[in-house]
Amino acid sequence: MERRKSRRYPIECPVCFRLLDSGRAGETGRGTTVNMASQGLLVATDRRLPPGASVELAIEWPARLNSRAGLKLVVHGSVLRSEEGKLAVLIRKHEFRLAGRYGPAPA
Repeated sequence: MERRKSRRYPIECPVCFRLLDSGRAGETGRGTTVNMASQGLLVATDRRLPPGASVELAIEWPARLNSRAGLKLVVHGSVLRSEEGKLAVLIRKHEFRLAGRYGPAPA
């Protein structure tokens, strides 16, 4: 039986992320979104992050503003689980930004 409260949508977009917690703050990684919902998202990545860690993600959004400007969906959240090849994140807050305004992409 499905326990999730919100529907997941299969969306594949490039994503860069960085840890915000002390001790490992600033660690970065890259991946691709697998699916998204209003409260969480799943990312395919080769990085394993500790459950509970605070993380910021910059997702290259497929739609453009006024058919011209690129957008990024910037998400602040917490790692729910990190399994081989997958990272589940609980969304705490999010906002759309112009792609060039996020700052340098994490390596």
